[in-house]
Amino acid sequence: MAVVVEDGTVVALADSYISAADCITYLDNYAASGASNAFTVAATTLQDAGLRQATRFIDANYGPLFTGRKYDFQNQTLQWPRANATDNEGSRFDTDAIPAVLKNAVCEIAHKFVSETTGHETRRLMPDQKTPGAIKRKRLKADVVEQEIEWIGGSEQSPYIALADAILAPILQTSRIALG
Repeated sequence: MAVVVEDGTVVALADSYISAADCITYLDNYAASGASNAFTVAATTLQDAGLRQATRFIDANYGPLFTGRKYDFQNQTLQWPRANATDNEGSRFDTDAIPAVLKNAVCEIAHKFVSETTGHETRRLMPDQKTPGAIKRKRLKADVVEQEIEWIGGSEQSPYIALADAILAPILQTSRIALG
């Protein structure tokens, strides 16, 4: 079944912020000249799965960091559209808008999902962990912002997609990195 795209009007059963065709256009615009990418050449069913998983990943990981609140909490399935949402410069989003940066981040994560898929075995974006990452030591300095986090075992064990984090930064209350 094709993805149901949220267009800002609280679409019933929406499961993606962008269509496969629009995602292909975005990814092709950033591909090397003449290069194809894993998402573009993937089967439609895999593209749709990638868009659904990317949207779920963003809503689960970044939802609490979006400004404002869900526009229609009882009826919408995704985190956007939002009421009283602003970017980090204070500009307000229309309540019927899905930010371009949100769509772009979905494309980047969907591309990662599709490119790491082989046959029917899919490396999930949020794998289960027997032992979740734990902070051993955290230091935060306010003047001339500085943050230092030391993880038990050397690193955080939840997935971190740096490009998506950077793309979404303008619409987040704070950086995901600062959550530690």
